[in-house]
Formats: sequence, C-alpha cells, structure tokens
Amino acid sequence: MIGNMGSFFSAIISYYLLHESLHIITSLFFDEFHSVKLSLIGPEIIYKSEIAQRMDLKWGIISGMSNFVTIITGYILLVFGKKIIEMKWSFIKKYFFYLTIAFLLVDPINLVLGPFIYGGDALGISQGFGINLILLQVFFFIVLMINREFIIRILFPVFHTKTRHFFFQPLQKKR
Repeated sequence: MIGNMGSFFSAIISYYLLHESLHIITSLFFDEFHSVKLSLIGPEIIYKSEIAQRMDLKWGIISGMSNFVTIITGYILLVFGKKIIEMKWSFIKKYFFYLTIAFLLVDPINLVLGPFIYGGDALGISQGFGINLILLQVFFFIVLMINREFIIRILFPVFHTKTRHFFFQPLQKKR
C-alpha cells in the first residue's frame, strides 16, 4: 500500500514540477517571470504583467507550452508502457503508471474545468492565441475523453489493471 501511495504522490509531484517549470522557463524567455506562490491548489507562477495586459501571442505560449509538453509526454510514456512494465522495481513501474495517467488527464481536466473555478491556463491560451474559450474547452474535453480511452484500452491492459470506477469504464464495450 505504501508503495502505491509513494508512487502516486511521486508521480503527482513530478507532474507539477515539469508543468510549473515549463511555465517558469517560458516566462523567463519572455521576461515575464516574477515569483512562485504556493496555494491550496498547488504552486502558482506569478508573472510581471497584470492579467488585463496578457493578450498577445507570448501569453498563449507561456500558458500553453506546459500543457502541450505534459500531454505529449503522456503519449510517449503510453507508447513505452510495454518497456516500463519489464522493469525490475515495482515502485518505478507504479510510478510510471501513475505518471502516464497524470500526464494524460490533469491538463485536459485543468483546461476544461479551470476557467469555471480559478481561470488558469485556458484563459491565457485563449487570449494569447485568439481562440474562443468555449471552443478550446470543447477541444480539450475531446482530448480528455480520447486520453481516458487510451488509458483504459492501452495502459490498463499493459499494467494488468482492472477497475470498476465509473470514470474508467470504456465508452463502448468490446464485443
């Protein structure tokens, strides 16, 4: 049990480190980084420019790069799942299992629900790239559902995982 929890929390911390580090790196590139603030929902990057000024392309990049990279990394981990399962150490296998799930689900969930709760990356992507926020949310809802199916149909079988959790039931049962 401790191995599962340790692997789970290590994966979540790794996700946040990569995601927030990419916000820091891209904001440093555009000379917009100010500081990091720890909040109830996790680390928050504070930028130099006020929210009302965040309208140009750089804000789409600052807000979106971390989401793009973590989701792509999730796909890469999914592809290498069969190699990961061959590893000796149970902790590492479980870590990569949870890390793959985090990379495939956390950002799509954030981009779909974040604007309703705390704003977040979706607003920066929408304003920076000039994309309608609702269309962006619909797009990432579709990404979320596709990634969920990849987890159910690819990741779970590779890691011999079965669950009855309603979120992880396939949209269409196999015949």
